[in-house]
Amino acid sequence: MVVKLLSNKRSQAVGILMSSLHLDMKDIQHAVVNLDNSVVDLETLQALYENRAQSDELEKIEKHGRSSKDKENAKSLDKPEQFLYELSLIPNFSERVFC
Repeated sequence: MVVKLLSNKRSQAVGILMSSLHLDMKDIQHAVVNLDNSVVDLETLQALYENRAQSDELEKIEKHGRSSKDKENAKSLDKPEQFLYELSLIPNFSERVFC
């Protein structure tokens, strides 16, 4: 069982983006931090920026993380939520991408 915190429409949009990337999050993180357009092109960066977690979504995701941190039976986040959370961990993501 997974936890879904996004609306169905939002979850579907993020899911489509994820499946279109064909990249691991570590590759995305590396490309954004190092401004490497050979791994993630400008169009993809724009899509990531436009689909990044909004503050209210990120708040819900982080709240779930805090509340389930030390619980053995904690339910994991659904893939779109996990993706948005990992994207939010990239230092200065919005500033790096929106330039």
